[in-house]
Amino acid sequence: MANLEVLHHIPAVKKFKTPLLFVHGAYVGAWCWEENFLPYFADQGFEVYAISLRGHGKSWGRMFVHSYGIREYVNDVEKVIEHEIKDHVALIGHSMGAAVVQQYLRKHDHQALCEAAVFMAPLPYHGVGPASMEIAIRDPMIMMQIQLVQMFGSSFATPDFARKSLFTPDTPIEDLIRYRPLFQPESFNTIWDVVFADMPTVEDLKDIPLHFVAGEKDMIFSVDSIAKSAHKLECETTHLPNSSHMMMLDPYWREAADELYEWLKVSIK
Repeated sequence: MANLEVLHHIPAVKKFKTPLLFVHGAYVGAWCWEENFLPYFADQGFEVYAISLRGHGKSWGRMFVHSYGIREYVNDVEKVIEHEIKDHVALIGHSMGAAVVQQYLRKHDHQALCEAAVFMAPLPYHGVGPASMEIAIRDPMIMMQIQLVQMFGSSFATPDFARKSLFTPDTPIEDLIRYRPLFQPESFNTIWDVVFADMPTVEDLKDIPLHFVAGEKDMIFSVDSIAKSAHKLECETTHLPNSSHMMMLDPYWREAADELYEWLKVSIK
């Protein structure tokens, strides 16, 4: 796409007909998938894509990021599927990206466009308002630094903050330093959209395989809150014992990737 960054890996041997489209969460871009997940799933025989939503990564609109909301991000996913992939897809959304995928599925005839969806460390069904209060009570410094990153950018995403809030404690300092400048503020409109999430119902997403994944080391969204979200959609939740919120980047990323692969290979063509 001319105005959206789309990373694309073609497998040496294509074993699955359905491509995967990865949708990132808040404060990051498609780069978070490039480190481990895109090469891994291409090696497994999937054609894979990752989008940087408008205002993120190398996509257009960074200067206007605060004017965008979930609706605009859904439009970006539409564009990539309709004009870049031009085929059925399996959608994998992380954190805020899971909300984008859910709203995309609610809007569209999912039977025609999407064969399966995975929600990794997704926003709780009740939105991030109550979750933010839980974080503030548990560790006020985490919430304060999240707000500083939101207001002033990645210079406040210190390695100690990243370890405590987003990654596992044994994440190498070299990795945290390398990721730091890649984090960015999220849209104020989007944050408002997800304060009290408008979660789809079972009827909205019926007849499509859904999969919820929670990291037991996630300091942002608890396993319990994710399990409740899954229950609302009559789904089970897979618990990853070593994974943090940024489960695609932490040292235990393979735990998440292997689990996701095992589910995908029996859920899509």
